[in-house]
Amino acid sequence: MAAAHNAYIVAKDSNPGYVNSEWPGFQDFLEDLVEDLVCHVTTVRAPPIIHSVRPTQHLHTLKQRDDGLYKVCYECKLLGLKGKSAKTNCAICKVPVYIKCLQIHQKKML
Repeated sequence: MAAAHNAYIVAKDSNPGYVNSEWPGFQDFLEDLVEDLVCHVTTVRAPPIIHSVRPTQHLHTLKQRDDGLYKVCYECKLLGLKGKSAKTNCAICKVPVYIKCLQIHQKKML
């Protein structure tokens, strides 16, 4: 608010005729400022591509990890559980999933 008020004072000192006709009061200046900041927003990134067909449950299967290491199960971690160590990944998502958590993972992906 202080920055907006300072900008109003600088604008008024720089070009008093224009400011008095365009924004007779600070409230008018503030409304135009907010409108310019909020209404003319454009996205920098392209919107995400949404596929019309979601992957089906049978595609989210377990696959043995390439490195052979055990990793903490993704689903256990999300639930805040101690977490089982998984030597398998979801074939689609590439996240570690313990075999007993596969059903939970598949339901989320539907």
